[in-house]
Amino acid sequence: ILIDNYLEAGVRQLDQLDRICDRYPMSFHSVSFNIGSPDEIDTEFLGRVKHFIQRYKPSAVSDHLCWTALNHKHHHDLLPLCYDEESLFKCAAKIKQIQDQLDYQIAIENVSAYLTVDQSTMNEWDFINEVASEASCSILLDVNNIYVSSRNFNFDPKTYVEAVDRNKVIQYHLAGYDEYPEYLLDSHGNPVTEPVWELFSHAIDVIGPRPTLIEWDNDIPDFTVLCDEARKADQYLLGKG
Repeated sequence: ILIDNYLEAGVRQLDQLDRICDRYPMSFHSVSFNIGSPDEIDTEFLGRVKHFIQRYKPSAVSDHLCWTALNHKHHHDLLPLCYDEESLFKCAAKIKQIQDQLDYQIAIENVSAYLTVDQSTMNEWDFINEVASEASCSILLDVNNIYVSSRNFNFDPKTYVEAVDRNKVIQYHLAGYDEYPEYLLDSHGNPVTEPVWELFSHAIDVIGPRPTLIEWDNDIPDFTVLCDEARKADQYLLGKG
């Protein structure tokens, strides 16, 4: 559940959540924790999230290791960080504050990258490991984002997967991307590609099976197509279990 969409929902939408919760385990995902921004945490927003956590008791709560707003102006994108020690400790401190207010251990997700910061002093996989360790939080590993970034910046995606702290990973994300002459775009509008399935298989080998979500937000196909994608993910997970 993208929980941001339900915090001011009407009765009908909340009734839908109630019925889902009665039948299935539910996890919350967000794009608004704004972990990497120098802005103070939005305590009013987190208070509403906490209310939903208490009501629905999700199996996981996650957001992205990035920034999305500055001076309380939202940019509606997942913007990259400087991967250095100062940023590491600031992000970890923000995560600790968020977890304290929510009274819940969250997971942080790696984002797809389209630019890098020259002042970075470490790579992304070391950075996310260090943040998760310092903040005592979990990791949501987006396999598609790793592949997209690896193509955009010419690194081996298996190196990333093998370096991530497997004991911190609690969930995987998969998705489709759009391919352009000079870069890949994490569009969530296509089937998972074969290279991403292969990287997913490698992640299961190295890290182990984890609950897996296929993100498909744009150009949504017939429901049977979505079910086929989910079954394929299950086959990988069960085959590696």
